[in-house]
Amino acid sequence: MGFLLSADGETELTIDGTSSTISEDIKDNFNSTEFGLNIGAGYKFENGMFLDFRYYAGLSDLLKDSTDGNLKSKGLKLGIGYFFK
Repeated sequence: MGFLLSADGETELTIDGTSSTISEDIKDNFNSTEFGLNIGAGYKFENGMFLDFRYYAGLSDLLKDSTDGNLKSKGLKLGIGYFFK
């Protein structure tokens, strides 16, 4: 489960060679919560080191008013660590 904390959008405009950036809060365009599924695997070596790989697939739509299809989250995670004895 994920929670939206903030969402900002930036637009860069160039008029007659002068550039400017406009920032705006776009949080109202997105749903405040998201649900997804994590799957993964890990391996612990004998010396205490470990590797961890996970894939996240969002199950819910991120946009409030989506007429052009669904926008969902996806992600990969690679973890490397050490277990202290």
